[in-house]
Amino acid sequence: PLIDGLLYFHFDAWIDPLAWGDLDRNNIWFLNSSDPVYGCMNNTKARKWWGLDKQFHLPALNATRIVDELDAGYEVQEGYWCIGWSDIYYIPRRFFVDYILLADIFYEYEVFHEVAIPTMVRIINDTYSHSDGEPAVHDIRDCWGSCCSTKPSIENVTMKRCGHKLDYLSEPLRTAFFDKLDGQAQMLGLPAPRDERRSSNASRTSWG
Repeated sequence: PLIDGLLYFHFDAWIDPLAWGDLDRNNIWFLNSSDPVYGCMNNTKARKWWGLDKQFHLPALNATRIVDELDAGYEVQEGYWCIGWSDIYYIPRRFFVDYILLADIFYEYEVFHEVAIPTMVRIINDTYSHSDGEPAVHDIRDCWGSCCSTKPSIENVTMKRCGHKLDYLSEPLRTAFFDKLDGQAQMLGLPAPRDERRSSNASRTSWG
């Protein structure tokens, strides 16, 4: 009951734990900056993306049709689907039920990740942003990288609030990132992650 929401990110992404205080934790946070750039459409010629060539949008159309037929009050744009960079996003507690329901449906139809998540986010935003005129989704536009970017610099890893992807086999990048976490933990008066990592062989293995 004390959890405000869930921040999801890939294992090879990085997150600055203290860089999110300016965002409303009652809204969804969704990437809207890079490959694939977020967008919704009703024809495959509207956007050049390799997934559309593989017809990844067709299962999404089936899933959205089922959502619409639920008659549960969801705002669904018939014939539309969305694509977007989905490696990092946040779902607030107030949308847990909606997210779980939609995820079950999109999973049943095996909708590709970079289509399923943005389409679900669009449905939630269209459904709930009308009540007070404010959007239910906050765009994250300052995350480094994209779905497939590699080789961030030390400055990227230490200055950006999030990014993908970080090569944890790179000792300079790994050290820079862990040093930043250690400094934040010290500032907050908490045990440094690196100290906990050294506390057992199992921990050293998992971090190494």
